[in-house]
Amino acid sequence: EDAFQKEDNTYNDIRFEEACILYNLGAMYSRLGANESRRTHDSIKNACTYFRCAAACYEKVRDQYTTYTSDLTPDLLTCQVHILLAQAHEAVLEKSLLDQRAPSVNAHVAMQISEYYQMALLNLMKPGINSIVSKRFREWRVYLTYKLSYYFALTYYCCGLIAEENKKHGQSVCYYEAAVERLKEAWKNAEKISSDKTNIFKDAHMFTNDVIMGKYKVAKRDNDSVYFEKVPTLSSLPAIQGAIVAKSQPFDCHDAEVCGQDIFQKLVPLDAHLAASEYSEEKAKLLREIIELTENKNRELETFMLCLQLNRVPLNNEYLRLPRELLDCCAAVTARPNMTKELVSAMQRMFI
Repeated sequence: EDAFQKEDNTYNDIRFEEACILYNLGAMYSRLGANESRRTHDSIKNACTYFRCAAACYEKVRDQYTTYTSDLTPDLLTCQVHILLAQAHEAVLEKSLLDQRAPSVNAHVAMQISEYYQMALLNLMKPGINSIVSKRFREWRVYLTYKLSYYFALTYYCCGLIAEENKKHGQSVCYYEAAVERLKEAWKNAEKISSDKTNIFKDAHMFTNDVIMGKYKVAKRDNDSVYFEKVPTLSSLPAIQGAIVAKSQPFDCHDAEVCGQDIFQKLVPLDAHLAASEYSEEKAKLLREIIELTENKNRELETFMLCLQLNRVPLNNEYLRLPRELLDCCAAVTARPNMTKELVSAMQRMFI
């Protein structure tokens, strides 16, 4: 069944079954990643791993299988891969923030998340994708736009921290201001969908907004009253490059650690079936040769017996009867049970 159109599809192709299994594995891994609470380091690590595995599944379906159904469209799969990799990087960024890593590290990771969401949004907007995802299209577009702006805001916030550490107060004001504007833009897009769905990230958004707004106000006040540095335009500042720190994690479906114990291990392997079939054929072939040889010999024997003309030999009872003299001798021998001993004694006397 198609994941979006809910239409049944049937193909007489085992690779279609493989593609469906991989797609479902990707969906399962993404669900496992989404179900992680990410409140502990282990949970964050698990979420990242799940999202990477899910991305690998969709990449394999996209690169190695035919587009059997609309949900296997390469552009749509690419969109999903970028979303999953962005979520994996989100987990990395959360771990980095918990570990209090340097703002320069966080800035590159946050920028990479923004780039992934931007690429996902571009693939979502390609012709034909709207008709595939149908009702989900608007919701997906809003979510991606929100995430894109949100992580741009985090990127600028981290850049502001870097500028502040380097005593570049004018730049820090510029970055903080850009972060505030990005957050406003993000929430403006989020309000386009129902309030119950925006509540999912409302708390995180409000917390981030309070932190960035607080930093912006302090930086602007200090610069206006103490440092008096010129605030540059955002376009004049060096661009931040994203850093890929979590790639898709492919796996070998034949690895026992991945797929578990073979459920068909007690079945006779196909090679054994083929060998048994070959043995049976050779056995039948040999048996046919022996039967054929036996029949040939039987025919030869029958021909030989006919050549002897045994049917002309008289086989009546008179011909088979023993002579009378022989019968009398046999009777005499039978009547004398000690004849053998007497014969031996007589012969011994002859040689004395």
